[in-house]
Amino acid sequence: MENETVIYKIGEFGLEVKIDSEHNTVWLSQQQMAELFSVDRTRIVRHVSNIYKEGELDQDSTCAENA
Repeated sequence: MENETVIYKIGEFGLEVKIDSEHNTVWLSQQQMAELFSVDRTRIVRHVSNIYKEGELDQDSTCAENA
């Protein structure tokens, strides 16, 4: 199966996550990452922005086309 959706669950917390098994990747929105780490979405935005600035990841290969 190329793409599937699974529920990541810890205790009462559950998060629907898209998995691309062909490319061995997991895709989360900024809001989903914020929920997962119990932080405000703006903290995720700043962190991801810094990752791109430092060249740790390439934005074109790590963002959805419709983002």
